[in-house]
Amino acid sequence: MTPRDQRIAALLGGVLVLLVVGVVGYFFVYAPLQDKAAAADRLAAEVGDQEAKLAKVRKEMPRLATAVQRSLPANVDQSRQEYDAVITQLLRDAKVPRSSLTVKPKAVEGKAAPEVSAKKPAYTRVGLEITLKKVSLATTIDVLKRYYRLNLLQQITKFSVKKSDEARDAPPSAGSLVADRADLDVTLITEAIILDGAETRQSLLPVSTGFAAVGGVAGLATVQNSPGPARGLTPLQLVRTLAATDRDYSLLLVKDVFHGPPPPAAIAVKEVAPPKEDTSAFIRVTGLGRNPDGSGTAVIEDRASKQEYLVDLAWVNATLTPEVTKFYYSIKGAKKSFDAERDLEISEATSGTARKFRVLGFAEDGLVVADLKSSTSPVAAPTPTGTRPRGGPATKVPAVAAVAGGPAATVPAEKVFLWKLGQTLDQVTELTGAARDKAVRFAQGLPPSPDVAPEPRAVENSQ
Repeated sequence: MTPRDQRIAALLGGVLVLLVVGVVGYFFVYAPLQDKAAAADRLAAEVGDQEAKLAKVRKEMPRLATAVQRSLPANVDQSRQEYDAVITQLLRDAKVPRSSLTVKPKAVEGKAAPEVSAKKPAYTRVGLEITLKKVSLATTIDVLKRYYRLNLLQQITKFSVKKSDEARDAPPSAGSLVADRADLDVTLITEAIILDGAETRQSLLPVSTGFAAVGGVAGLATVQNSPGPARGLTPLQLVRTLAATDRDYSLLLVKDVFHGPPPPAAIAVKEVAPPKEDTSAFIRVTGLGRNPDGSGTAVIEDRASKQEYLVDLAWVNATLTPEVTKFYYSIKGAKKSFDAERDLEISEATSGTARKFRVLGFAEDGLVVADLKSSTSPVAAPTPTGTRPRGGPATKVPAVAAVAGGPAATVPAEKVFLWKLGQTLDQVTELTGAARDKAVRFAQGLPPSPDVAPEPRAVENSQ
């Protein structure tokens, strides 16, 4: 073999060795690693799915707890009996004549309940068939409202309303009102369910523990263990069962599909005026000037209604007397005013804001006012005799403060507010406690209330 042949043979041998090593590495190293990585990804995906399901279950746990309370009791026979009794009472509360109603058990139809385990259904259905003869549309609406306010896991699976045979054969009555049209035959089938794990209570509906505040623990236990008394209790509203609690379903009578619209005399639809806008955010104290003796002037601007209020406090016969002038603008833009009043009454026909205050005086940074809507009777404050603030000169007391029961010597029993300069009406806060007393006394020109004992004077040693 020539050297050239030897080199070619060596090269071919190396190539074969590389191929063998590559095949062995792929099938015995790379492929197993890829399989393990794919298996790890599948396990991670399964873990993620299980965690998502667990999170969903945890999120639904409060709803499940509420559903268990809305479920019929665990005892099937007792649930049938109590469900029948509650539905019958519901019909009587709706003023359905006893001779016109029939309530009887009804075998449930349709698919079987899903099973939570072997031969253990997730719920058991209880059915009733209700028949109403010769009732009005108003009564039918009332029955349905009361049915859906009954906070149970129930639903109407069949509902039929038609005119009775006698009404169809009778001649039409031109002057009949809606309340007189008791000529409908109603048939409905209702089903309620008993959840797996339902409470083993004696009453059909859960009894609120708040009943113990009225009847005590013994009374609560009596009601819980006696289905009869529990029937008369107002059901607990565990969830909202109607689309809107304030909806007036009686308006369905206006569009009576069985008799047509009622005569105009039978329609009594209450017109509700649209609510007026609260404009307190546009009413602001824009000007304030206080004199040393407590008198002064304040300006309140109502930008929403284009009005202004000028509050002027002056001493009249030794009494700090307020005078409030309300300004407005005419259609042509002329500024006009009403007669001056003693009280600050903020109101306007197109605004929902209506407040009335008694002006007590000025603070250092605003108006001190009392809300007249919360007025009871003023409380006389102690008549000041002149005090000397600690570490300062004697305080001058206005002459009016010496008159017991006068306006400047009374602490109002109303709610007191401090309306600061630049504040809008919706930002005004009520004063209470010491801050209230201090602001009222300052506004009325009285000295501060002595809340601490005076400091003892130093005794000088004589030599």
